[in-house]
Amino acid sequence: MRITAHIDTEMRAASRSWLGLLVGSSRSSPPYLTKRPQTHQCVRVLSRASESESPSKTESAEFNGERFLRAANKKNLVATTRAAFQVAKRRIMGEVKEPKWSLPLEMTVEIMSATLPNILDPRLIKLYRQGDAETRSQVEAALEILTNQLDTAAASVPCAPGVSRENVKVGTLDAAWFTPDELSPASETSFEDDPNPVVLYFHGGAYLTASINTHTRLTSTLAKEAQARILSVKYRLAPMAHFDEILADAVASYDHLLASGVPPERIIVAGDSAGGEPAPPPG
Repeated sequence: MRITAHIDTEMRAASRSWLGLLVGSSRSSPPYLTKRPQTHQCVRVLSRASESESPSKTESAEFNGERFLRAANKKNLVATTRAAFQVAKRRIMGEVKEPKWSLPLEMTVEIMSATLPNILDPRLIKLYRQGDAETRSQVEAALEILTNQLDTAAASVPCAPGVSRENVKVGTLDAAWFTPDELSPASETSFEDDPNPVVLYFHGGAYLTASINTHTRLTSTLAKEAQARILSVKYRLAPMAHFDEILADAVASYDHLLASGVPPERIIVAGDSAGGEPAPPPG
């Protein structure tokens, strides 16, 4: 089953800015249950990093999570200030990136675009894959704090008007239902008898960062435009999780919907950027 929905200016613009929406329709047996998916470009990058020359003992020993965080936070402060200044300057000049964007939304998109490069440092992947136990521990702690900072910053972004959010668990994974006001909340719905489609959504973020919160506006807008309930899942992230484990989270989320009574023909799997990898291809 496939839903064709109008995605308004706000959603298309967000996709152009730092996302690439990839939406596919599911079958009774989705492709990722029966065949190995093609490797995402990001995974190829991670693979090349793991196969490259190992970091020297000096390089591993010199890495310090606290120093890295201080440097990243300093860069992010500068980047955030510049991004906020650019948005304010545009607004004063009577210019807006997208006519339907509110000031908080435009500010959030601009700041995320400016600060993500300071979090997605390829050096961290190389050190984590090939460093000693202490280095791996330092990298893990640094990435966790940085991604939590991004998640916290995005927590203030509201849902699109006319959409509610309900935080839930999918096994051990955090997840959230986004439901348009025209439909009953997921917790009050008997999916066996409900004719409406359900979208299983995986956020982007290069497999390294982002979350349900960073994609709240995009996901809730999609729920409103498609008039469908959306289950957005916070899957495990690299480098602590390998791609096979990330894919396993996607499969477990699909199984969760089946166990909840959603017929397979009413499940649509969607995602943006890296989150598009578990989604079956269109057609």
